[in-house]
Amino acid sequence: MMRTTTVRALLLAGSLGSFGAGAPIGFGASALAGLGVTALWSTSAHAVDSATRGAARDLATEGVGDYQAGNYQVASEKLERAYKVLPLPSLALWSARALDKCGKLVEASERYLEATRLEAGGGDQAVQEQAKEEARTERAALLPRLSSLTIEIVGATPENVVVTIEGTPIDSALLGVPRPTNPGKVAVRAEAGSTVAAVTVTLTEGEKRSVRLTLEKTTPGQQPATAASAPAAGAHDDGAASSNQWQRPVGWVGVGLGAVGLIVGGVAAVVAADQQSSLDCPGGSCPPGTDPGAIDSYNSMRVISSIGFIAGGVLAAGGVTLLLTAPRPASKSASVRPYLGWASVGVRGQF
Repeated sequence: MMRTTTVRALLLAGSLGSFGAGAPIGFGASALAGLGVTALWSTSAHAVDSATRGAARDLATEGVGDYQAGNYQVASEKLERAYKVLPLPSLALWSARALDKCGKLVEASERYLEATRLEAGGGDQAVQEQAKEEARTERAALLPRLSSLTIEIVGATPENVVVTIEGTPIDSALLGVPRPTNPGKVAVRAEAGSTVAAVTVTLTEGEKRSVRLTLEKTTPGQQPATAASAPAAGAHDDGAASSNQWQRPVGWVGVGLGAVGLIVGGVAAVVAADQQSSLDCPGGSCPPGTDPGAIDSYNSMRVISSIGFIAGGVLAAGGVTLLLTAPRPASKSASVRPYLGWASVGVRGQF
């Protein structure tokens, strides 16, 4: 959004000092220049005295300087304080920009909207009108980045439930309605009497999510139930997936490799036995003239057989152990048992 400031803006900027040529957004010196040229008015329509106006102007100047230096949190705090004293479109614009950089996209969107609706109330009219136009443009670019969260309550009347997002109470009339929410981790809590349900979700920019909090009535002496959340289709909640979900696929890989090893070992053992019967080597000592290639082949088959049985057994046992200890839904039962046939060996499982 780099734009060159107008000659008029540069002339007006003298009352606030130099901002430098590297302003990150085109509407810079011209925006703040309008703060000090004539009498300014607050929302209550009473004139701001000169000392208050000067202090607010200096604070705004510092805030823009912090913004340009990348100190967005400090800039936002200063611009917010200055804006409360001088509610002008130019200050609202800079305040919205700082809020955006701090990750407060919802607050930035509302501040941009305020900028478009404010009356100049004095100052340089061209500067303030330019601020309004830039606020409209930047807000339009910001809106697609806003996330939304829909909260649904099950098991209780919404009017009887206290729902909070990051500790801020939510009006029951807005439950079930998409609510603009800042990206990042969001803690949602619902409370009805002694029953509490809570969930934390992580939103990315532009993501639309839904959570369902189930509140169940409790009997005397029964512990309050904490309800689980239900994400929107295609979404998932933080903590819903077990950290041990890797066990099942890895377990099956181990079982498969183990079965292959056992089969290889069995085939090699059969081949070695057949080769041994063809060799005339009583007591393991072969007479002179015995084909060395046949002896080497027999020894190789014995080694392959041993390695296949040992590795296959270890892998199969490890895979079965992982499958048996892996988390699984309570509604499903699992069983794994090894089998040995005339021409095959492995495990059978039901999951």
